[in-house]
Amino acid sequence: MSEAVLDIARSLMPHRGMRALYVAALGSRGHGTAVPGSDHDLVAVTAMPPDAYVSLAGVPTSAGTRARGDVSVVFLDLRHAAAIAMSGNLTIHEAVRSPSVALDGHGVGAFLRDVSGMCARPRVLASHHRTQMGRVRRAMLRRETDPPKAWVQLLREALAVRHVLATETPAPLDYRTLATACDDPGLSAVALRVLDRRLSGFADGPDGDDLAVAMAAHDAAWACTGLAKGTVSTPPPGLVARVDAFLAATLLG
Repeated sequence: MSEAVLDIARSLMPHRGMRALYVAALGSRGHGTAVPGSDHDLVAVTAMPPDAYVSLAGVPTSAGTRARGDVSVVFLDLRHAAAIAMSGNLTIHEAVRSPSVALDGHGVGAFLRDVSGMCARPRVLASHHRTQMGRVRRAMLRRETDPPKAWVQLLREALAVRHVLATETPAPLDYRTLATACDDPGLSAVALRVLDRRLSGFADGPDGDDLAVAMAAHDAAWACTGLAKGTVSTPPPGLVARVDAFLAATLLG
C-alpha cells in the first residue's frame, strides 16, 4: 500500500483528534485478485483522545465507511474492533492477517490477531463466508460488478466455506493458495481458471462445464453453512480481563 493511499485514509477520519492505530487492505488487494485500477478497500482501527473515553458524550464504535476516489475506508474504534474480534467477526479476522498493512502501532495488529485467533470458531467463520456469498450473489443479479470479478468473489467464499468445514481452520486469505488447497481437483482447476481470466482482463466468467462446477460449489457451500446459523462464539475464560487491560493501556495510557 502506498503512502499516498494511507494519507487519503488519514484525511477521511471523521472526528477531530482521532488517530489511526492499524490500517490494512482487504478485498481484492488482500486476496491477491487485484488488477490495475482495482479499488483500495481498507480497514482502519482507530483511537480517540483519552478524555473522550470518560466523557458523557461517549465515543462512536464505528464511523462507518468513508470514501474518496478509489479509496474506501471502514473506521472501527479499537474497543469495537476488540469486541467483534471476540465474536469471531470475519472482517476483523482477515484485516489483521492482511498481507498489505500500511500502519501497525502499539502492538494492535498482534493483539487483535491473538484475540480473533482464540475466538474464531470454524462454524462462525463459515457463517460469515456464507453471508458474503449472499452479498456477491445479489450484486451479480443486479449486475453491479463485472463477471470475472463477481465469480472470483463468489468462488472464494464457496472455497472458504469448504475449507473451514473440512479442516476446522480458517481459510487462507490468498485466493490462489485457497484454490490450490481445495480437496476437489475439478473445483480447484475451475477456480484457478476463473482467477486467470480475471487477472488477464477477460470479460467472461465460467462457461460450459466450468459453470456447472462453479454453481455446484456455490450451492453445496450455501447448504452446508445452514448448519452454522445461530452459532455463537464465546470468548475463553480470562480473555475479557486481558482485553480490558490492553484497551486501558492503549487508549488511556
